[in-house]
This record gives sequence, structure tokens and C-alpha cells, in this order.
Amino acid sequence: MSVELFNILAFRHNIVENIDITTTDPDWTDLIALTATDMAVGTYALSFSLQFTLHSTSQQFLYRFSHDGGATWGYEYDKEVKDRNMTSVIEIFDILEHTAIGDIDIRCQVTRSGGAACNVIKAIAACERKA
Repeated sequence: MSVELFNILAFRHNIVENIDITTTDPDWTDLIALTATDMAVGTYALSFSLQFTLHSTSQQFLYRFSHDGGATWGYEYDKEVKDRNMTSVIEIFDILEHTAIGDIDIRCQVTRSGGAACNVIKAIAACERKA
């Protein structure tokens, strides 16, 4: 399999906006995915940025990530807002050691702990080769 220069010096990203979150724990909403194909061996920085509103001070916004296209999910994180009208921003950075030419498929799912109105204003997923 040949590797294109574009895939060796790769930066890929995906953006979604204005997603109403209607699921409640234990159900999840697929928020954003980023699949990069034929990626060269190397070290990649993965990042997610989520900007959301949750109209409750007693409920939580929950999120989790997958590095294998959703086959398995990592730790479940939660965020509680201090003001019902507040916009919160979450930024997550991770390093992935990619040891073979192939695909990188990262995903994020979200939900909420109760019935309060919740909206993801903007979500960004990015993958950048570092070494």
C-alpha cells in the first residue's frame, strides 16, 4: 500500500453545530466522528472541543470518546454548569500511537443526566500527526 504525502503530514478535522441532545443516561447521542484513511505510522494528537448549554444547575452533561470507531468507549466524563444560562466549553487532548498504515477513527458521544434542555453549539474533532 502506498502512502500519499497528504497522509504523512496529515491534519484532519470535522465540525458539527447546533445539535439538540434529547437522550438521557444510559442512552447516548453520536455527536461527532472523524475517520482518516491510509494514515502513515506515527504519533498523532487527537483533540475534541465541545461547546454546549445545559439549562439546569443540578443535572450533568456526560461525554465519552472512542479511538476505535465506537467498538469500545473510554471513561465517561461529566460536567455540571453553575448557571442555567451559561455556555460551557470542554477541550480534550489525547495522544495516539499509530503503529501501522491504516485508518484512524475517533468518535464522541454525549448525553445528559435529566430532562433539561441541552444543546451542543459546536463540536470539533481533530487529528494531527506529530511525529
